[in-house]
Amino acid sequence: MFAIGQASKQSGVNIETIRYYEREDIVAKPDRSAAGRRLYTRDEIAKLRFVKRCRNLGFPIAIIQTFLSLTGKQSRQCGEVKAMAEDHLIEINAKIE
Repeated sequence: MFAIGQASKQSGVNIETIRYYEREDIVAKPDRSAAGRRLYTRDEIAKLRFVKRCRNLGFPIAIIQTFLSLTGKQSRQCGEVKAMAEDHLIEINAKIE
C-alpha cells in the first residue's frame, strides 16, 4: 500500500489531480489507514496512470470513465472501445485539417 505522495510519483499524476479524480468519481476512493491517510494499491496506481495517458491523448473524462467501467468485466467490449477511440481520432484529424 502506498501513500498519496508515492502514488503521485509512481503514476505521474499530481496529488491535487488525484483528489479531484476521486471527488468526481473518475477513480474509486482508496482505503484509508487508521490515521485516515489514503492508501493506494498497485492496481489503483495503474488506473491513475491509465487516466493520465488518456488525458494526454485528449480523451474527455466521460469517455475515460466508460473505458474504466469496462475493465474487469468478463465480456470486454473491445468493439465499443475501438469505436470510441476511432471517433476520437476522427475528431483530432478534423482539428488538424
